[in-house]
Amino acid sequence: MTMSDYYKVLVDTDRRDLMRISSYELGGFDYRLLWSAKPLQGTLHCDAISHVRLFVEKTNRAGDFVANPLSWPICSDRFVEIIRAHSPSAIETFDARIISKKDGVPIEGFQIVNVVDCVPCINLEMSKVSYDDDLGKQISGIYEFVLNRNAIPVDAHIFRASEWRFALFVTKQLASALTAAGMSGVAYLECQTSEGKGKRKGGRS
Repeated sequence: MTMSDYYKVLVDTDRRDLMRISSYELGGFDYRLLWSAKPLQGTLHCDAISHVRLFVEKTNRAGDFVANPLSWPICSDRFVEIIRAHSPSAIETFDARIISKKDGVPIEGFQIVNVVDCVPCINLEMSKVSYDDDLGKQISGIYEFVLNRNAIPVDAHIFRASEWRFALFVTKQLASALTAAGMSGVAYLECQTSEGKGKRKGGRS
């Protein structure tokens, strides 16, 4: 295994000074869809997500990657622009209706990001994985990720892994661009890689 050019994206928990979502109203939208890596544009869910309301207790300084109890990527407009510059087809975005719980004032300039690029790239044998059953078929968690480098397409700069779609990954190139632009509220955990099988073209699911 080697350290890689891929990172798991996390909320920067050290930045307690930044705005965070404290509660929400889903308005009938299934929150799990934002973990599925499936497109919502052109479906009934696209209308449903427009009714989601996100509330903040305190209007602290607004970061670029907003902590929230739904584990959704909620990003500033400028964060999204950088993603689109690297992988325009990898994401869908929806206006985030963020509202101050104190005075009802809307906080604009943020988008809910649906990452639709999904790659079968986790080396389950080398990663630290827990299972719900004795047969080792139902994954309950992955705590240390090892990615199969050869399974990841060269143009995949932001993606989810089909084996565990809760995690979000970016390339070193994209992470560096976000860092250089001063994006706040986001942290990166470097992943290890293995060579895996196949060619560098990779595939998507």
